[in-house]
Amino acid sequence: MKEATLRVFRGDSNGGQTIDYRVPVAPGMVVLDALHHIQGHLTFRVTSLRTSPSVGTAKQGSAAPVQRK
Repeated sequence: MKEATLRVFRGDSNGGQTIDYRVPVAPGMVVLDALHHIQGHLTFRVTSLRTSPSVGTAKQGSAAPVQRK
């Protein structure tokens, strides 16, 4: 299965850092799907990663697709 690397910023207004996460990519997958994968499968490293409630209500297909390198 192909993978994508997402660089996610974790922090707050006082600072933070970016962390790279490798996630599997499936046909039709969008960035929000990849973030949900990180939340559901990599929680030991993503304790501060949260998505906005408004993001979860987006219509299917409205998020940007995951770009492979």
